[in-house]
Amino acid sequence: MVYIVLAITAIVVMAVLGVLKKSYSNSAFFSTPLYRVTQVVLLLAAIGFVSSTSIVIVGGKEIATLDRIYWCTPIANGRNVALDGECGRQASILMPGFHFSLGIRVLNSVESTPMVNVPDGHYATLTARDGRKLNEGQVAARPWPLGTSTFLNEDGKNVTGNMLDAAFFLTEGGGRKGPQATILTPGLYPVNTFLWDVQVDEGNTRTSIQPGHVAVIKSAIDEVVVPSFAPGGGNSVVCGKHSAVEKDLGKIKAVLVPVGCRGVWKDPLPSGEYYLNRKIYQVSEVDTRVQNWTYKGGYTRRYIDLKVEDDGNIKQEPRSEPVPTSENAAGEAIAVKVEGWTVYQELRIQARVLPNFAPLVVAAVGGMREIEDRIITPQVRSVVRNVGGSRIQVKNTAAYDEAESELNALKARLEILRDKNTDIGLSPEQRAEEIAQIEKQIAGFSLPDPDKEVTRTTKVLDFQNERAPLEKLVAADIRKIGSETGIEIVSVTFGNTDIPPELLVARKIEQLSGQLRKAYTQMRTAQVQRQATEAAKARADQQRALVAARIGVETSEQRIKSRENDGEAEKRFLEKQAAGQKAQVSVLGEDRVAMLRALELILAKPDILTGIKLPNTVVFGGNGPEGFGAILGGTKFFGGPAAAPK
Repeated sequence: MVYIVLAITAIVVMAVLGVLKKSYSNSAFFSTPLYRVTQVVLLLAAIGFVSSTSIVIVGGKEIATLDRIYWCTPIANGRNVALDGECGRQASILMPGFHFSLGIRVLNSVESTPMVNVPDGHYATLTARDGRKLNEGQVAARPWPLGTSTFLNEDGKNVTGNMLDAAFFLTEGGGRKGPQATILTPGLYPVNTFLWDVQVDEGNTRTSIQPGHVAVIKSAIDEVVVPSFAPGGGNSVVCGKHSAVEKDLGKIKAVLVPVGCRGVWKDPLPSGEYYLNRKIYQVSEVDTRVQNWTYKGGYTRRYIDLKVEDDGNIKQEPRSEPVPTSENAAGEAIAVKVEGWTVYQELRIQARVLPNFAPLVVAAVGGMREIEDRIITPQVRSVVRNVGGSRIQVKNTAAYDEAESELNALKARLEILRDKNTDIGLSPEQRAEEIAQIEKQIAGFSLPDPDKEVTRTTKVLDFQNERAPLEKLVAADIRKIGSETGIEIVSVTFGNTDIPPELLVARKIEQLSGQLRKAYTQMRTAQVQRQATEAAKARADQQRALVAARIGVETSEQRIKSRENDGEAEKRFLEKQAAGQKAQVSVLGEDRVAMLRALELILAKPDILTGIKLPNTVVFGGNGPEGFGAILGGTKFFGGPAAAPK
């Protein structure tokens, strides 16, 4: 303002000097150098002062806003921002650089402001302080493309311009006053703050949809073009009550709208990075990966332990322990009533939300957790309980096991009766009678075919022995429920089953008794084997003596046979000899034969004569056998004197 006064003063002074020169043209002062210098100074001052009011220099990261004060008309149509020639805060701004406009600083209040800087990873929201009113029920103006572009405005006309140009926004653009769907992504923007209220809040951050997730969008506005970040971005869209469609899967249903319309969009956003105006678009991120839902704990598990006492009796000892519910569990174990007994069945379900059904899930119930709590969990409990009280098609193994157990009991009783060392309090006649009866029962016993398929009511022990068929039934029903809720059921598996111990104790006692019987049989077998081993060892220790005795027996038998053979040979020899001697006697006479036999013996064994004293016998009359016989006749062999005569 000072420069303006000085410029006017300089111009006035120059005008006064010009008037004085005309009036006092003969004055010597007007021909002096001082007058000329004064003219130049005043001219330069006037030029300088005028220039200072007409030049605006804007910095590189700034803009200059103008507030028109003089030579203007009032703002028309009740606007807050003035157009060209109107008084007040101007829609036009000065961009960075040198600007010359005669008297611009005289006519306007010029103020430099920094450009709007949106940091990386954030976005800025815009609120227009001026423009046409929003339509009834419209919470924000439709999005505009940033930068100079051609687009369809809200009046349905194709226009070309820049949203941030306030003059265009208020005229051809037909901009709406209030919140805008358009946001400023990271960057530097020349924003006329007379028109725009810009907010860069900490919460205005980039939206990240993680891998394995999709984003369901609920929009607050109807658009004419699909937003660029959405599937089919840039395509035109027609919104209205006829565009909304109710989707019904059976268990859930909801109204979905085309992408770009107000409501829950029927198509989700895939994983990625997006700049979304969270005041306009409500984002629900849905995990489409496989989830584990477990139902476990929440009951008291009871046991009946069996103990074999010293006398062989089986003692039952009950005990119990609480099973808590895990923090991550979807719920407690499912209580099922079967045959009047309560069975606690733990369950594990693997499931995931199908991406194309994610909008329906969000619109109908809100999310995966709500699906789990409101639909899946109640339905799962109902399914398991229904299966527990229904009929199942299984192999006839249960009937086979019962029959086999009965047959084993008969065989065990028969084994006890046949063991004479077991005192069962029966007389021999009673024992024999019962043995005959049991043998007859066993002979007529027929076991059912365990591989035959039968349909029967569910039994308590089926939760232990027929888990696979029960799992199959439960999984089929739960998968059907999942398909009616947009959930894919990947697998259904049974966990621990808490069966009343009273139903298991009989089987345990039977097994334990069987083991005891087997142990008793093995002990008896081991005892017999041990006795046989000891006997074999004793026989081995006496083997040498036994062998020697056996050899002695065999030797004596051989000796007997040898003696018998020798005697038989001697007998035959003597018989032959006697026959020969008899013939000899008949020829020579007995005396002579005897003498010849004696002579043969002496000749064969001369030492027989040792110690024999012959008699002093003198024989006269010859040198023949008669003389020698006379000599021998005097010995004891032939009846002679035992000693020689004196």
